[in-house]
Amino acid sequence: MDTKSIKLDGANLKKLLPYALAIGAGLGILALIPINLGGLWDIIFIAAFAFCGGFYSQTLLKSGSDQLLNVALNGAVLAAVSQITYGIVTGVISSIRYSMIASFFAFYLFLEALIVGALAAFAWYLYKTNKK
Repeated sequence: MDTKSIKLDGANLKKLLPYALAIGAGLGILALIPINLGGLWDIIFIAAFAFCGGFYSQTLLKSGSDQLLNVALNGAVLAAVSQITYGIVTGVISSIRYSMIASFFAFYLFLEALIVGALAAFAWYLYKTNKK
């Protein structure tokens, strides 16, 4: 197990990029439906970002790689891609709908995506490998 270098896993990230983009686009479209979900939005976002991180860990384990330190970084990258896609979709659609320039993404949501994606990737990896 190589724990001394931190790097992006380009091969697996390229495989999972369409899924992260689809999750972000789906969240963006769901956000524009005129129903008030209130606090349920936080649960939806956390679940979506955690799915991105966990999905990366599952793909990493299936490929046979054992990069414990890189799991959190790459899971966070996938969650961040999902959040940025969400921000772009809601920004573009809101600016078309309301004839104004909307903010592409909120900084707190970006940080939430990074943290939740990293934690979920790391937790799923440890769960699947039974490391303590």
